[in-house]
Amino acid sequence: MKKMSNSFHILYHKKTVRLLIFLLLMFLAFLLVEILKGEDEIYTAAFLKTIGCLIFIYGCKMLYNFREYVNKRNEDK
Repeated sequence: MKKMSNSFHILYHKKTVRLLIFLLLMFLAFLLVEILKGEDEIYTAAFLKTIGCLIFIYGCKMLYNFREYVNKRNEDK
């Protein structure tokens, strides 16, 4: 029994598995919002909002990394 929980623990800490769980939870949250709003195409709207949030998060991460890069270059001079 301990081996099963240990393998699940190792699997959870892989980045791809955490990303997939995060995507699934985000999609389900947007799906719930669309169901409560009473829209017609709930799956399409939830999927597009999930993709939009991913693009936004990735863009913020890129800007943060670029800012760190610029700060390191300025410190070196």
